[in-house]
Amino acid sequence: MAASAGIAKDFMRGLHNFISSIHNAPSQELEKKRVDKELAKIRKEFREAKTIDGYARRKYVSKLLYMYMLGYELDFGHMEAVTLLSSTKFHEKQMGYLAMSLLLNENHEMLPLIINSLAEDLQARGEFSTSLALVTIATIGGKEMTESLAPTILNLLLSTTTPSTVRKKAAMCLLRLYRKDNNVLQVDSNIYAKLMTMLDDLDLGVVNSVVSLLSVIAQTDTTSFEAATPKILRILHKTVLKEYSRDYLYHDVPNPWLQIKCLRFIKLVPPTQKAHLDQLTSLLTKIFSQAEPGRGASDNQRNALNAILFEAIAVVIHLEYDQNLLNSVTTFLGRFISARETNVRYLGLEAMALMSQSESSHLIKKHQKTVIASLQESDISIRRRSLDLLYAMCDRDSSKEILVELLNYLSTCDIQIKEELVLKIAILAEKFSQTYAWYVDVILQLIRIAGDYVSDDIWFRVVKIVINNEDIQEYATRTVFKALKMEPWHETMVKVGGYLLGEFGHLIAEQPGSSTLEQFKLLHTRYSVVSIPTRALLLTTYAKFVNLFPEVRNSIREVFTQHQDHIDAEVQQRACEYLRLTKPGAEELLQVVLEIIPPWDDRKPGSASPSQSTRVPTAESAPQTLSQAPRAAPTPSVVAPPSASSTKPSASGVLDLLGFSSVPAQTNTNLSVTPTSSTQSLLDMNTVPKTTPTVSAQAPSLLATPVADGTTTPVVNDLSLAGLGLGSPSEANLSLRLSPGTGGMEPVVAPLPENSVSGLGVVQPLGTGISVEQLQQTQMNWRRLCVTPDGVLYQDPNFQIGFKSEYQRAEGRIVLFFGNSTTMPLTQFSVTIQKVPYLDIRPVGTLANVIPSKAQIQYPLEVTCLREYPDTPTMQISYSTIGRTASFVIPLPIFLSKFMHGRQIPAPEFFETWKSLVGPGLEVQDILPSKTPIDVTWVSKLFTQGFKVAVIENVDNKASNLVFAATLHLGDGQQIPILIRLETNPAAKMYRLTLRAQHAGACDCIKPLIGAQLSGTL
Repeated sequence: MAASAGIAKDFMRGLHNFISSIHNAPSQELEKKRVDKELAKIRKEFREAKTIDGYARRKYVSKLLYMYMLGYELDFGHMEAVTLLSSTKFHEKQMGYLAMSLLLNENHEMLPLIINSLAEDLQARGEFSTSLALVTIATIGGKEMTESLAPTILNLLLSTTTPSTVRKKAAMCLLRLYRKDNNVLQVDSNIYAKLMTMLDDLDLGVVNSVVSLLSVIAQTDTTSFEAATPKILRILHKTVLKEYSRDYLYHDVPNPWLQIKCLRFIKLVPPTQKAHLDQLTSLLTKIFSQAEPGRGASDNQRNALNAILFEAIAVVIHLEYDQNLLNSVTTFLGRFISARETNVRYLGLEAMALMSQSESSHLIKKHQKTVIASLQESDISIRRRSLDLLYAMCDRDSSKEILVELLNYLSTCDIQIKEELVLKIAILAEKFSQTYAWYVDVILQLIRIAGDYVSDDIWFRVVKIVINNEDIQEYATRTVFKALKMEPWHETMVKVGGYLLGEFGHLIAEQPGSSTLEQFKLLHTRYSVVSIPTRALLLTTYAKFVNLFPEVRNSIREVFTQHQDHIDAEVQQRACEYLRLTKPGAEELLQVVLEIIPPWDDRKPGSASPSQSTRVPTAESAPQTLSQAPRAAPTPSVVAPPSASSTKPSASGVLDLLGFSSVPAQTNTNLSVTPTSSTQSLLDMNTVPKTTPTVSAQAPSLLATPVADGTTTPVVNDLSLAGLGLGSPSEANLSLRLSPGTGGMEPVVAPLPENSVSGLGVVQPLGTGISVEQLQQTQMNWRRLCVTPDGVLYQDPNFQIGFKSEYQRAEGRIVLFFGNSTTMPLTQFSVTIQKVPYLDIRPVGTLANVIPSKAQIQYPLEVTCLREYPDTPTMQISYSTIGRTASFVIPLPIFLSKFMHGRQIPAPEFFETWKSLVGPGLEVQDILPSKTPIDVTWVSKLFTQGFKVAVIENVDNKASNLVFAATLHLGDGQQIPILIRLETNPAAKMYRLTLRAQHAGACDCIKPLIGAQLSGTL
């Protein structure tokens, strides 16, 4: 009866009832009210009660700790917890130590009050009290506690009369204190020898704890523990051969934690004598032979064996003393990186990356193709690790093959690693270049594929290398001229082309198709759609053209004349100065000012005085030179000089990475700008005027999108859309033009939002403040952007909005371009994007509230799809000009289909999946009329290039019927398979569209988007 009463009292029913009331609180306000009430009650008890028994004090302290763990602040009760430490009852003492561990830290003012209680419990005979004190000391730590209690803890550890349970905790407590203060063990000069003696203890738990302590100490003092290595080998030998009790078997694996700790210690303090090395070799061989689990092995057993095996592999890679072991490690790693389990593949790649830094790195070359294939894994952590490994294992022999694979992967890789990958490719190209021509080809290809992620430091180095090496100047100039002719092109390519053509354009001027006039015309066609700094660079290029080729003087002087009153000060100053320099009679001064730049001096980083240099960067300096180059001007650096026989580029010796002879031209997807009369339009997709405050972010690159099987689904561009009936670039309004108004009703102005700061919020209904004609035109542009990555969203005589987007799985990057077509600035400018529950829209930076005349600002956004949705959000644009306020609401083209990507599956699997998708909401079907004759080729392009779904062959026997498969990606990592079947009746001009999805509601959201494109409705 007495025991039952004790158990009932120990239960603390009041605490149980309080926790239940907190759990059952229907709202946070009621929960806080209940907590405040309980705090007041406990405070009153502590203040007014004359005597509180141990049970009540423990109950109240327990409630306070529970409220503290919920996040509520406590400003009382600490002394009551301290009082519990001196109790003779275990449960009360336990609660006191728990409270101290949670409420105090090493700098708390109450710490001195508990040191005496801790010291008394450390010297107590009961192991439970001593264990509680050790755990609390390890949790709190601190210098003051270490100075007072460390000797006592050390005595507990070394004493042979101390129970094993206490000794284990004492070792771990010392480990915790040592990590905070390395002087904790200085109380005994012979402490290391005494600790190594404890390795002979019969209790494996004590040995396990001591090995952990010695491993941490040995990280800073390896020489003092060389005598411990033979004992560690003996412990490992007994463990591997299962000479210890079966109590230490974990799923038939002998003490895996102790094995791992011993192997880590051996890696820190390796054996030096031959007999010990032979013993280690025998043990590692035994571990490798036991690494393969049995057929019926559990997951726990596999994990334990793999953990030991990976640690043994790390020892072999670190020591590198036995070739047979290294061969075994290579075999194991090759098996791991091809394993089915993602975790095993990741660890295998990580271990292989470690081996790539050793002298035995040549052994893993045979697995290079497997590593390259890992770049297409669905898990981003595997892709990152594979990328790091390829970067580490690249050498002069494999550099070409690896760089070609990395360039191919660059067009489909994740946005998160694209910038890192670009930098790695640039470093490898410079580090292992065998010819200057090859290096130039790689970097220009890099710019073509991912120009948005190529920093100025990278293209600066291309220019410096070309300037410093006369043999490559003609080839580089000819190559960049060809690259500028190809579509699509990037602004960075214009920068490189402007620099090289201005300096060395005369070297190719006599070649067919590359005369000076053609060079000037090519650059000037790009002039209106590049940023202000690039335009300033091109003006200097034009001035150099005049210096070398007088026949283009008049055409170029007209350009200088047009820019004398430019809004940007830098462009205006250059135009005025170059106009003065190029006037008749100033030829001598022009030649002196614009003479060819001599080679740069690489010995003086940032120096403006160029001179000859032949410095060769080492492997260690390559990353630094790329990341630390000054931004103001290209400072010199030279890649490793090729041999004399390879300095001149040849057809056989140069790797044709650009493929100019085989890649057909494509239509540029960048938004272009058409100037009207003498007014230069600034409303291009890549322009950031200097005088305009704008978000500093480049527009995303519109790259190909990867699909599940590793193939590539090309992003829709102008050329491919020409056959879709969506119009050529002119029809699609892909050029932002300062065109006069077309008439129409005067729009009704919507009320300005209360908060003029741009961001997310509540907007007016769609169509507010806009005329019917403008709304219809905007909706046409909006529908077109459902299947294109960029274009014009809105345009009126005063204002223009451009749109550019890139999507990768459930993530998207969007840039909105707002252009002022008037001669007056637009003030009080703000954009409010509708806050919706199905999209996480995150503005990047802030938006300027003024758009200068004839200028443009950008508004980058990041978006994540959270769930399916039928309607796109809207945005409200507001601004004032010349005493007039405008505010209107238009749709924002973030369609659900943008987060959908093609999925290639075999025909049998399609049938199996199709039959399994049966249930309420999993299928929708609709019959759609077609306004035009049905063209199956057009429909196939619409789905594969517009909606980015994959065509499944050999499913429908009728050639005019099409079958597609895709995956819809959501932000929580969820992937929803979607199957589409389209049956056509060309005679009746009718479609029957059927969709099936694994998630109810997905089909209802996707069907209207596809149906609107097929039927041509809004």
